Amino acid sequence: AGPEAWSPLAGFAAVNAEMLAFAQRHKPQKTAILDMDATLVETFKKEARYSNKGHRAYQPLNTWWAKQELLVHTEFRAGNVPAGFKQKRVLEQALTLLPAGVKHVRLRSDTAGYQRESLRFCESSASERFGRIVFGVGCPVDAAFKRSVAALPESA
Repeated sequence: AGPEAWSPLAGFAAVNAEMLAFAQRHKPQKTAILDMDATLVETFKKEARYSNKGHRAYQPLNTWWAKQELLVHTEFRAGNVPAGFKQKRVLEQALTLLPAGVKHVRLRSDTAGYQRESLRFCESSASERFGRIVFGVGCPVDAAFKRSVAALPESA
């Protein structure tokens, strides 16, 4: 089971949408460059789950609009939820909060964003409003990746 929307925090999405619209009116941007990243926040609460770092934590997944310097979307998560868990769904939710006037979206993420479902969504123009989402996402460089790259012709 993954993170669930926590009803006491549901109103923050509406507040975020209003703040983003305000920022857009005062500093309009046609392109939103979004950074998605999960951050481990260590805690000593007994209810908190252990993270992959071995301590109790929470791990919110945040979507940040670089040029506006504002948080677009955040999802509160337990510390044991992998950073890449359901990033496509979180991205889709973040896109709904972007204000009028934004025509294009670019996405940046570390290796947690290397999720087939998310990358296909971005590449396939599945977003009706924004079309293709250009992305820069880290890729785990393991032995299989190195072999695949080595097999490509130099021209690739």
